[in-house]
Amino acid sequence: MVALVGALVLYDALVITDEERLEAFVEDVTGRLEPARVAAATDRWVDLERQSLELSALGESRRFDAGDEAELAERRQRALSRFMGDSLRALSTAIEVEDREARVTLRLLGTRTGMATAEWTLHKAGDDWLVQRLRVTR
Repeated sequence: MVALVGALVLYDALVITDEERLEAFVEDVTGRLEPARVAAATDRWVDLERQSLELSALGESRRFDAGDEAELAERRQRALSRFMGDSLRALSTAIEVEDREARVTLRLLGTRTGMATAEWTLHKAGDDWLVQRLRVTR
């Protein structure tokens, strides 16, 4: 019996749930906005070869597909340049997982940028969750 309990505890410690992966996503998209952190989060959660990306922010929408990586990087840098150094804190967090789709909604407060709501739709590709859509509203 002790061995069974020990095995279950070990299994739980080794297996990362979808919710835990998405909590890691929240950690990656909050905190201090720095070029290296933003690039690392993009590399971890966006793969245009496997999942196209739709961005909708403050009235502007754009879809990025495989081959659009350079344009996405340039657009990301241009859009975030004035916010670099800001620190984003989640005032509220909602994570919903249904099969291979997830929605992460954050009410964010930036030290300089004020409040915004960001809603990500992610699609599970193998073991990875990839951003399919990001919508930002004030």
